[in-house]
Amino acid sequence: MLAQHARRDHRLGLLVAAGLTLLAVAGAMYWIIPGSTSLFGGNDPANAGTSVPSAAPDITGEITDVYYGTAPARQPDAGDPDKPVSSGHASGQAPGGNALVALLIEEDPAAQSGSAKAQVNIHVQTRILKQQGGAITAGSAKDLRQGRRVRAWFDGPVAESYPVQATGSVILILLPK
Repeated sequence: MLAQHARRDHRLGLLVAAGLTLLAVAGAMYWIIPGSTSLFGGNDPANAGTSVPSAAPDITGEITDVYYGTAPARQPDAGDPDKPVSSGHASGQAPGGNALVALLIEEDPAAQSGSAKAQVNIHVQTRILKQQGGAITAGSAKDLRQGRRVRAWFDGPVAESYPVQATGSVILILLPK
């Protein structure tokens, strides 16, 4: 009887180990393979870098503030607002060495109240794109400056404060023709 229980417990242990291994491999693949590939139901991988989501943006407006620093302690950039950050990806470095961490986007900056506002946190997975005319190209953190018109899509939960707080999935900068 004890031998039967020992064999059953051994088989159960093997099944649990196999299941955990499968989960670990699937988790690793999720982080290694970009989420925009067709494997995970996204768009065509050849076009994934410059495609915008098919859903309407969560907010369209003007960047009224750019925050640099660390995630727990966001601070407005004290440097030249026209000086771009130097980076080839979303978590760029400001001239002082602080990471770009958030944007304040306002639907109508001139409105005293009632206008949509969002603090959009930026991370390395946030895709930054530029649209000039009909062409959409890859952008970078250095393109995110005060006064620029943007469309933003959120990723994950949204804090329903005012302004709303969310993580950016895609930021599309609308450049003049």
